[in-house]
Amino acid sequence: MRSFILAIDQGTSSSRAVVYSLDQERRLHVVAQGSCAFNQHYPHPSWVEHDLNEIWQSVVESVRQALDRAQCNAGVEWSQLACIGITNQRETLCFWDVKTAQPISRAIVWQCKRSEAVCAEWRELGYEKRLRAKTGLCIDPYFSATKLVWALKDDPQLQKDLESGQVLVGTIDSYLIYRLTKGQVFATEPSNASRTLLYALAGGWDRELVHQLGCPQRIYAHVKDSCGDFGKTDVDGILPTAVPITGVLGDQQAATLGQQCLRRGELKCTYGTGAFLMVQAGERPLISQSGLLTTVGWQVDGNKSYMLEGSTFIAGAGVAYLKDMWGFLTSVQDAAKVKTAAAPEVIFVPEFAGLGAPYWNSRVRGTLFGLSRDTSREQIVRALIEGVVFRVTDLVDAAAQDLAIAPSSLQVDGGMAANDLAMQFQADMLGVQVVRNNHLEATAYGVAIMAAYGCGLMPTLEVGAVSLSSPPHSSEVSSEVGGDTFTPLMTQAAQQDYRQAWQRALKAAMVFADA
Repeated sequence: MRSFILAIDQGTSSSRAVVYSLDQERRLHVVAQGSCAFNQHYPHPSWVEHDLNEIWQSVVESVRQALDRAQCNAGVEWSQLACIGITNQRETLCFWDVKTAQPISRAIVWQCKRSEAVCAEWRELGYEKRLRAKTGLCIDPYFSATKLVWALKDDPQLQKDLESGQVLVGTIDSYLIYRLTKGQVFATEPSNASRTLLYALAGGWDRELVHQLGCPQRIYAHVKDSCGDFGKTDVDGILPTAVPITGVLGDQQAATLGQQCLRRGELKCTYGTGAFLMVQAGERPLISQSGLLTTVGWQVDGNKSYMLEGSTFIAGAGVAYLKDMWGFLTSVQDAAKVKTAAAPEVIFVPEFAGLGAPYWNSRVRGTLFGLSRDTSREQIVRALIEGVVFRVTDLVDAAAQDLAIAPSSLQVDGGMAANDLAMQFQADMLGVQVVRNNHLEATAYGVAIMAAYGCGLMPTLEVGAVSLSSPPHSSEVSSEVGGDTFTPLMTQAAQQDYRQAWQRALKAAMVFADA
């Protein structure tokens, strides 16, 4: 009898659920999927919030969709689920009532810049070097501790409620685990904990940092291995009950596992809301000298793997912006139809939420260069897509410097990776092959692997490729595209012209931001 695994992928703009079957050869097959979007809230410029009840409802709805389709398409019953894996947007900060699990406020999203003043204060106090050495991270509003300190300053009662145990704080994984287990388990794991600025790469919450940064001392979730016992579901029949949660990973680490980047120097980029490069660094943390972050990939049987990470905060979110705010597209999929080249005549620096790695300037905003009276909407759309590609190219260059290894290829996944023009341009800018996974939901696939390993269904994290036997009658299975390799076609001279134009535009955007 085949075993079935439910992967919950809680992302920045939607939640997705995927049911996988595991055959006798230990290969995973997609049985059914479901997805549900939720609202983004922007109460002030550069602030981003999520309603945790909306997130919870999106998780419930996506799981129900996936399970209903799995039952319809393959006769899968809820009772046949062997385990659940959870992967999530990482640095987003949540506050909820310890008794009811109800949120006491909206979540502060990883993209939110409200804690810029906190970061400036920490830099003035000279915390940067110490934080980098201990956590592998830099000081930036991106990370959870900056948001927590802002919240404590904004609401003095919050610290009292946290210290008294009336309110809990954590990242999305901790909130979902707590709610799925009806408050029985308050836990996280290292790939999420290592994104807070409070978790030492050597292991564990760092009490010295917690005290230095002014955070409460007794509020942090128990840190477990990324696979193992995170409790069982207890959700009053709205979802499957008594199913063990056996794998948890931050979204980018899950996608890295899904892409099977298991050996030092292997790298992938996920083009989702933002674009995130992850580079396998091995069993010892490597502190970047090129502006990347050091993070925990996962912890299995007490042993950690480490990664270098580079992020640009806008990728698919930029395409959505051109659709929703400017009306340049009727759907985000229309971006794949754009043919007109933009650069080097028109350059779009797509940094609506601040400039991430390797530059780290949270003041930079989206900037458009080179407009003329004959610039078309199509050129502007293409310029934004190319801007994302340029940013990923910067990240790969930084990783190559840190590892002293020139990449031979780049593995890609995520929504924008379905755009052939974008991926061809990525290959041209890098000068190496870009290999697109034949299933773009590598995030869900990765945490399904971890959950299967955690409940003993798999003997290793190294597995074969996911099967693409799509369930019929499921319009949600639109992320499955051909597994393709894009080979560089552009001449070196043309590539140089493009990249020089990008560097001029990026420098001008930074100068303007700092003026």
